[in-house]
Amino acid sequence: MRWLFILPVVLLLCGCVTSTTQTQQELADNASFKSREELLLSTNNTGKLIEFYKESLRKQESSDIRIKLISAYVDAKDYDSAAFHVEQIIPDSAQQTKVLFLRAKIDFSKGKVESAYRHAVKALQLEPRMAEAENLLGLIWAEKGDYQKSRYYFLQARKHFYDDITIKNNLAVLDLIEGNYQEAVGRLYSIYEKGNEDTEVLSNLVLAYAKLGMYKPLEEVLKTKGYTTNQAQKIYIALRKTNSEINHQEVSLRNDRKPAKGEIRHSEARAIDTIVLEEVEQ
Repeated sequence: MRWLFILPVVLLLCGCVTSTTQTQQELADNASFKSREELLLSTNNTGKLIEFYKESLRKQESSDIRIKLISAYVDAKDYDSAAFHVEQIIPDSAQQTKVLFLRAKIDFSKGKVESAYRHAVKALQLEPRMAEAENLLGLIWAEKGDYQKSRYYFLQARKHFYDDITIKNNLAVLDLIEGNYQEAVGRLYSIYEKGNEDTEVLSNLVLAYAKLGMYKPLEEVLKTKGYTTNQAQKIYIALRKTNSEINHQEVSLRNDRKPAKGEIRHSEARAIDTIVLEEVEQ
């Protein structure tokens, strides 16, 4: 009678082996996906990242990967494609917050401020410590002209560990709008002296120096970036001639701190690019 038990046991063991083999294959596929994804993310190759996600979705539908695809489209500023794909998702409860936040980012980027506000608020209700949503609400309130609420949400985002450089720059732009140029210099110079500035931070710092009538530090900052004394003088004069009050409608709003992304930048700072271009053409 004891032999009657052998076949079921053997079958059970075979079943375990098959299951283990499938699991190992799945792990290998996941490892391959993650390694390729990390490589594309590290090289900031958004175009190839989008194609990679689309290729994966052709093989098998996945809400998680589609959400990544939408995020990549947003990073590439292809908001039409992002809006199309966000409509294709039926998110589960775990994905609801992320999808609402993406809808808010897409709507805000397309100028649909009220819709962006509603989605961002809903995302924050679901995840009260979501720093990304708080930063976005800071941008939304700045666009609506309520700088007190804008500052409140930027500080909330900072409290919940959002990127320090993004928050400092965004707060500095509010300082510029409100005429607190010395405060703006303090925030921006702390970024500059650590070598962490990008074009937006540099432009805003130069603007703040010009508004304060501080030519020497403005020239020193620009010279470290390859500008000549003549170019620095022209930039200083042009920025000094701009209106004394900075209007919120002159502010370009940005969302994330990534290469070529991240903060809000005052449009007057673009005079730097214009002046240098004119200098080259002469």
